[in-house]
Amino acid sequence: DTTEAPVQFHVASFLTILGAMIGRRVSARFISEELYGNVYTLLYGPSGTSRKDTAIKRATRLAHLNARDSMTFQAEPYHLARNVSSSEGLISVLKDHPNTLLYLTEFSQMISNARRKGTSTILDTLIEAWDTPGAIQNLSKLAPQTAENPYLSIITATQPGRLATMMTDEDIVSGFANRWIYVPGDRSTVL
Repeated sequence: DTTEAPVQFHVASFLTILGAMIGRRVSARFISEELYGNVYTLLYGPSGTSRKDTAIKRATRLAHLNARDSMTFQAEPYHLARNVSSSEGLISVLKDHPNTLLYLTEFSQMISNARRKGTSTILDTLIEAWDTPGAIQNLSKLAPQTAENPYLSIITATQPGRLATMMTDEDIVSGFANRWIYVPGDRSTVL
C-alpha cells in the first residue's frame, strides 16, 4: 500500500528475483530436461505513471535483507548486471558470475544493442542462456570464453508503443519473444 505500481508488477518482479535467488539449486525434470526458475520478465505500461521501475527496485532490495529484517544472506544470492552490450560481454559476465540477474530500466536499450551490426548475436545468446545449458561458449580467435553452468534471469520494462515497434517477426519466429513473460499494467490506487 505504499506505491502506485500495480500488483501484477510487484508479483512479476518478486517471482523474477526469487528465481534469481534460487539459482540452479532447485530444478524440475521434464522429460529429459532440467527446468530452472530463471525468468525473463518484461513489465510494460505508460511512461511515468505505471511505476515499472518502482516495482523492480522494491523486488531487487529483497536480496539485501539483513538481520533487522529477520532474514540474512551470507553472500549475494546473484550478481546484478545493468547492461548487455555484446554477446561476448554477456558470456564474460556469466563466466565470472554464473548466476546473474540482468536489470535493464529500458528494454529498448538491449534491443538497440542487439540490432547493431557488430553485436547482432546478443539475442541468440539470450535464447541459449534462457535454457540454462551446461555451458555457453564464445569461440572467437582473439578471446575464446566459456561460461560454465550459466543461470541468467532478466527483468526490464518499456512502454507499449516501444514494445510494438521493437519486436519483429524474426524475434517471434526465432524463439526470442516466447521466452519472455509480458506483464501489462498502469497505476493503481494506493489506499
